Amino acid sequence: MSINQFADKTVALLPKVLRLMAKRQSDALLRGKITLPQFMVLEFLYREKKAIMSEIAKILSVTAPAATGIVDKLVRDGYLFRENDPANRRIILVKLTKKGESLIDKVIRQRKELIKDIFGKLTEKERKDYLNILTKIYKFLLENPKTG
Repeated sequence: MSINQFADKTVALLPKVLRLMAKRQSDALLRGKITLPQFMVLEFLYREKKAIMSEIAKILSVTAPAATGIVDKLVRDGYLFRENDPANRRIILVKLTKKGESLIDKVIRQRKELIKDIFGKLTEKERKDYLNILTKIYKFLLENPKTG
C-alpha cells in the first residue's frame, strides 16, 4: 500500500473510530461538564500536583490571561484551588481539589476499561505492535512539533 493510499484510508477511518470510541465513554468531558482545555489542565495537575499559571498557559499553548480564565472557571466549579507558594508569597500555585482529583480518577478508570474492552479483542502481538507504533508517532510529534 502506498503512503497516499494509507493516508486516504486513515483519513476516512480515523474519525469514525474516534467517534465510536467517544460514544462508549460517559466521562464528564464528553457530557459537556468540562471543556477539552479544562480537562487538559486537570489532567496536567493530576500528574504534576501543582503548577504556576505560566506552566498552564504553556501546556495549553495559550496566553497567561487565557489560561487564567480557564483556571478561574475550574476554581469556581470547585475542581481547583489557588494558594501562595510558601517559598515565595508572590507566586500563586494552582492545585486540584478532591473534587478535581476524583473527576480525573473516574475518567482514567473509564478510559482504561474502554481500552481493555476494545484491545482485549486483539492478540498480544497486535497490542504490542499498536503500542510500538503509537509510541513512535508520539516521539515523532514531540521532536517535530510544527511538521506539516
